[in-house]
Amino acid sequence: METEADETFLQTLDALVPLRIVELADYPPSARQRLAMETVDTISVQADAITRREHGTDIRSQRRTVLTAIVTGLAIGAYEPGGVNFCGRHWEVRRD
Repeated sequence: METEADETFLQTLDALVPLRIVELADYPPSARQRLAMETVDTISVQADAITRREHGTDIRSQRRTVLTAIVTGLAIGAYEPGGVNFCGRHWEVRRD
């Protein structure tokens, strides 16, 4: 069962991932790979900030950082053959 927070998170991804895909269009694959490694580091260290019930400037900053990393990681995944699936969503950059 999805909560209101879950739905808000998914709507945020729906809005931000396509924008980030466009921003990454001019990045060469090697730059996207380096950026992917940075997002993995950020998510692995700070992902718990998304679920913590704390409030305040520090936690909001961490949440923004993690959200940005998730969005960037998904956008980078969209450039891979077959794209990327996450939470029932699919993003893919098609090369026709």
